[in-house]
Amino acid sequence: GAGLAYCAILDIKLDCFKANRTANPQELHKINHVCQQAINNFKSYVNSYTDKQGAFKTNIDVEEQRTVLYAHFHMGRLHYKMITPDQNLQLENLSNSLKYYKIFTDECAKLEEAAKSLQAELGVCREMVNLLPLKIANVKKRLGK
Repeated sequence: GAGLAYCAILDIKLDCFKANRTANPQELHKINHVCQQAINNFKSYVNSYTDKQGAFKTNIDVEEQRTVLYAHFHMGRLHYKMITPDQNLQLENLSNSLKYYKIFTDECAKLEEAAKSLQAELGVCREMVNLLPLKIANVKKRLGK
């Protein structure tokens, strides 16, 4: 739904950003705003399928499980794509990215049937779960944390 539409818009904006190589604060704000809109849409979608503790509801079918897993993948990707010169915000975005990628990989292990068609995404997420802690450690080092 709306989350995927925002992802498409984001990809276009990021392509333009990369083509120009010079982003003014206004453009960065627009890119981050679109990221945040997409994240908010995916979050509310996921919330409709999870309980208060964040666990998947037991009465959802395999197709719904797959879609909820995919939403976690997108939230991890979107947090990673946010661009900020602020190191503390960058650290927060990287940490959130890692959080959603970990949820995705953990839940895929539990929901094998739903994860069957998400093997490419699972490979990416496993790689990111290994790489992100290193990136996070580098940002923390720059921040003196």
